[in-house]
Amino acid sequence: MSQELLAIIEQIEREKGIKKEIMLEAVESAMLSAAKRVIDLKPDEEFKVQIDRVTGEIRAFRNNG
Repeated sequence: MSQELLAIIEQIEREKGIKKEIMLEAVESAMLSAAKRVIDLKPDEEFKVQIDRVTGEIRAFRNNG
């Protein structure tokens, strides 16, 4: 799926002129928001979602602040 996600984002960039980086940041933000709804985070915990810009691999990190 990761390569497909990048391919779709690149196609949108070509067709609509929306920068790839802006779309990737928006997808990361949306995934983070969705994850926070189902993960019970303590006040001192931080959660982060990253999409690798080359491979499309999606990674989520949870750490104590």
